[in-house]
Amino acid sequence: MEVQGARRRRRRLSAVAVAAGALIAATAAIVAANPAHAAACESVQYNVVSSWSGGHQANVSLTAGSERVDGWRIGFDLSGTVQSAWNVDWTQSGARFTGSDAGWNATISAGQTRELFGLIVSGPAAVPTSFTVNGVACGGVQETDSPTGSTTPPEETTPPEETTPPPSGEGDTGNATHFSGLGSPYGGCGLPQSELETQDFVALNVYDTPGDYAFYPRPIPPDMADKIGLWDNGANCGRWVRVDIGDYCTGVNDGAQSQPFCRNGSWTADEYNGATLDLIVADSCGDANAWCRDDPFHLDLVTSSINRFEQDGAPVGDLLDHWNNRQVSWSFIPAPDYSGDIKIGFLQGAQKYWGAIAVSQLANGIHGVEYFADGAWHDAEMNGDMGQSYILEPTAEAGTDFQIRVTDVNDQLINDGRVYAFSLPSTCNPQCSTAYTEVAYTASNG
Repeated sequence: MEVQGARRRRRRLSAVAVAAGALIAATAAIVAANPAHAAACESVQYNVVSSWSGGHQANVSLTAGSERVDGWRIGFDLSGTVQSAWNVDWTQSGARFTGSDAGWNATISAGQTRELFGLIVSGPAAVPTSFTVNGVACGGVQETDSPTGSTTPPEETTPPEETTPPPSGEGDTGNATHFSGLGSPYGGCGLPQSELETQDFVALNVYDTPGDYAFYPRPIPPDMADKIGLWDNGANCGRWVRVDIGDYCTGVNDGAQSQPFCRNGSWTADEYNGATLDLIVADSCGDANAWCRDDPFHLDLVTSSINRFEQDGAPVGDLLDHWNNRQVSWSFIPAPDYSGDIKIGFLQGAQKYWGAIAVSQLANGIHGVEYFADGAWHDAEMNGDMGQSYILEPTAEAGTDFQIRVTDVNDQLINDGRVYAFSLPSTCNPQCSTAYTEVAYTASNG
């Protein structure tokens, strides 16, 4: 039975700070109480992009004044608990949220409005109060009358309304859990663990459904696109990520449904902050817990990789003993030190009438496979949402010869449209019996 979750309502609120608890219409801008600091605190916007029963997601933007902002620290009182945030170094003590720039987003040009960070909050979608920027209270409200006597809103950049901000490539921050390894015979991307390019691998979230722990069809259909997590129906399989270790949680960080992360404690930096490791996306996280549903940038790392994170070129060695599902920052990257070409193998059960293959050793992920049959190229169907596995037809009906081309995450044919030709091995007659049967191929220019 298909379970329908609560429909998200998208709306935009512009935050203005006056007397505590008051809500002013979006025709007012927050300005610095002290005019001498107006350059750092021209206006702040708290934009609610989606909400649901018991929580909401928001983006925070800052408009610089007459001078450029170099580094920011934003504080406000929030009617709720932050579960996760991205593109910001943050803490929350009681109602008070404090967030600082992540380095790469520290600068705002004079007069520019820049979206700085996003957050997911357990609590009502109400505008926060008592805003400060770099220690300056933003308490006055400036209104400008139009010729008709109405209030004219200040010009500002409205961020795109997205259910989940896509990875920026600049370092998204989330909780990091760990798991023992891929299931049998395949991980979520369609490869056995033994066939991965590296034994350092991660899983991405299937769903983006904060507060909603129901299960939905996989692949997630187009009419439920707002529920798609960074797994992206398998489209991010085979991509590499660079992961940097962040703060340790001193409280409870158990991924309990509808509960804040790191409750009864705080996020604290320690000697492991900054340790880094490159891993490959090989699996999916669709569990009904807060990590896999409420945190859009959550990573699930294979346990054995954790002590291989490096600082100053050497493994840290004992990071697993200081884990507690700590925060990490991460970005997609091209395959490090890539050389050679792709690898192709038939999956268990493959035969001339069901040409199920897996493609690996990719320079920049995989977004599709084309096969040549009946004198033309055709788009192959993905094998469920296993993003590195596709179903082919042979070049001739009931034949055993195949030709393919592969597209990367930029939807470009790899290697200038190179054509890979191969045959179903004799060991796969009548069908392949092992989980994975690698095949040799010949490559030619497209």
